[in-house]
Amino acid sequence: MATPPTANPITAATPNRLVFDAGAVYKSWDSSPVLLGTTRGGAVFEIARETREVEMDGKRGLVKGLKRTLSMGAKLTVSFVELSDALFKELLYQVSKTAPNANLHTWRPDLLIDAADYAANIALVANVSGSVATPCVLELDNALATGGWSITTKDKDEGVLGPVAFEAHYDPAAATTVPFKIHWPTGAS
Repeated sequence: MATPPTANPITAATPNRLVFDAGAVYKSWDSSPVLLGTTRGGAVFEIARETREVEMDGKRGLVKGLKRTLSMGAKLTVSFVELSDALFKELLYQVSKTAPNANLHTWRPDLLIDAADYAANIALVANVSGSVATPCVLELDNALATGGWSITTKDKDEGVLGPVAFEAHYDPAAATTVPFKIHWPTGAS
């Protein structure tokens, strides 16, 4: 007979499996990383999955093996306290940048969304307690900032841009490959 499980959820591995702090948001984290800016309030990485139970006569409840995945996607939501040219370029589609004078850059977005507006990846890179040298990376493929955002300012505080939602998009050339990845350090497995 097997030993019954304990009610204590803490194990010897627990201290090596904790994600610490807010992490950082990068574009192209795996090739030419560009830090998009310092965030405020952390980040939320969400996975959405829509499933459907196959209906049939004679079924009296949920049946193992009769559930289908209809769609799956991922989203990263953050608010930025550090604003930069790289961030504005990522948030505005078909953007053009001009310099009307030596002190200003002017960004003007377009209504069109072009293939070049999608980032190969946007990733949240966060520290894992047992893997100081190897972080956890939550990656969105073919990422695009969707929805709107705002810049909020108030007296005796810093301006905050957000919340910004980056969403993963399927590649039409690989329409069944889910467009997100979770890279977890082997030392924390």
